[in-house]
Amino acid sequence: AQNGGVASFEAPAYNWTGFYVGGAAGAGASVHQIEVPPLGGLEFNGLGGEGVFGELNVGYDHDFGSWVAGVMVDARYSGMTSELEFPGGSINLDTDYGFDVLARVGMKVNESTLAYVLGGYSWQHFDLNAS
Repeated sequence: AQNGGVASFEAPAYNWTGFYVGGAAGAGASVHQIEVPPLGGLEFNGLGGEGVFGELNVGYDHDFGSWVAGVMVDARYSGMTSELEFPGGSINLDTDYGFDVLARVGMKVNESTLAYVLGGYSWQHFDLNAS
């Protein structure tokens, strides 16, 4: 007679080593009401912004047992525009594009959770127009 046992299953160990690619997209809007009492109650009620953005990133991490270290670069494009309107004119600030070059090092909290610090260089292009 055969013994009808239950098959055992063992989940593979999580490994942080490897390359990755990611992306993000979104949209945003804001309207601000700002009053500056020291300047005689000067108000900026026409300050706001809106637009869409997208980002692409690529990186590599290496698993050193309890520690993980890695590098990442990302590039982003934004159609976000902020505008300040006032009597006689307006000012527009466009957030166009930018990139980051980053490194991180972290300690595993468990096999699938990493607590890390991140540092690097970030650059963003802005376009300011007044009329």
